[in-house]
Amino acid sequence: DIDFADNDKATFGTGADLQIFHDGTNTSIRNQTGQLYIRSTEVRITNDGVTEHMAKFFENGATELNFDNSKKLETLTDGIKITGKINIGSDSRIEADGVFKAAHGSESTPSYNFLNDNDNGMFRVTTNTIGFSTGGTERLRIDSSGRVGIGTTPTVTLDIESASPIIKLTDSDATGTPECEISGAGGDLILSADKDGEKDGSKIFFKIDGNTDVTIDHDGNVDIGGKINLSDNLDMPDNAKIVLGANDDLEIYHDGTHSHIREVGT
Repeated sequence: DIDFADNDKATFGTGADLQIFHDGTNTSIRNQTGQLYIRSTEVRITNDGVTEHMAKFFENGATELNFDNSKKLETLTDGIKITGKINIGSDSRIEADGVFKAAHGSESTPSYNFLNDNDNGMFRVTTNTIGFSTGGTERLRIDSSGRVGIGTTPTVTLDIESASPIIKLTDSDATGTPECEISGAGGDLILSADKDGEKDGSKIFFKIDGNTDVTIDHDGNVDIGGKINLSDNLDMPDNAKIVLGANDDLEIYHDGTHSHIREVGT
């Protein structure tokens, strides 16, 4: 044996480039020039009694890292294999079954966000409810009942709240891509068919059980396929007609001066 006292060094190289020594508490292998190579076809790091492995390194093969002599990470030809969980900080982790668990996050900093865009993504609002944010503001929410809220907490299947709520429908394969809209303003419901007038003769159809029961054309004419039951007045402007019969045989109207009941058919 060669005995060295504490802090006595075994040195190698002209400039004492490699040093091996014990400082009374810890052992050091110190390399000051170039790189330190450990050469072997197989390297193992074990405990003092060589009863537990901490790491294994195989030439042309895997690298294995252990915890308490149990392999947790292994390199493969196409990546790595991890046994157990991957903890990311104190809040996020990937479970052994592939489930990714993240912190709750918030609308200003969603837990699922993007590189260089951390106020844009998805977060946990509360139990069984998720929210989606853009620009640090919640835009959409899905609650535990599957209700969807856009700009609001949903109370029905689809709940939309905005200063000017509009749903736009665009027919992409029609000439000119005419647009239809459903909107609300001050308690009014507004239905707009071909709002930009790209198609001549657009209509609004009301269908029940597959049947077209009411049609409104672009001139404001209303075609009703059934009875009209009124509980109040039917108000119509001058020269607007109630037309009856399959061939518009009977007309009832007021021309601004006189009232007419006119038979024009058979």
